[in-house]
Amino acid sequence: MFVSVVIPPHIIVLYLWVTFYGLSYGGLPEQYAALVADYFQPKDDISLFGYLTFIGALGGALYPLIGGYLRDQTGNYYTSLIFLGIGMLCGVASILPITPQQKQRLK
Repeated sequence: MFVSVVIPPHIIVLYLWVTFYGLSYGGLPEQYAALVADYFQPKDDISLFGYLTFIGALGGALYPLIGGYLRDQTGNYYTSLIFLGIGMLCGVASILPITPQQKQRLK
């Protein structure tokens, strides 16, 4: 998100950035379930994956309203993108203390 704030106004560069962003994001949703299963107990991973999906949907529903409001107030999208980037950094900071659970080996 911070990269999108400093993109030059050339349409070709914008299309290249959007293409690379889309290609790199395309493999992310498949990894959610695996990451949740690796970091939490098997009895908790299904409900946590449900919470993850719900929170993602909630953010996807609310952020356009917040982003549009910030755009209307400031006249540009920079504040909106910085707000989103800060939110993403807070999300990363909240998961840093989590360590993977030791899995028992099946014999």
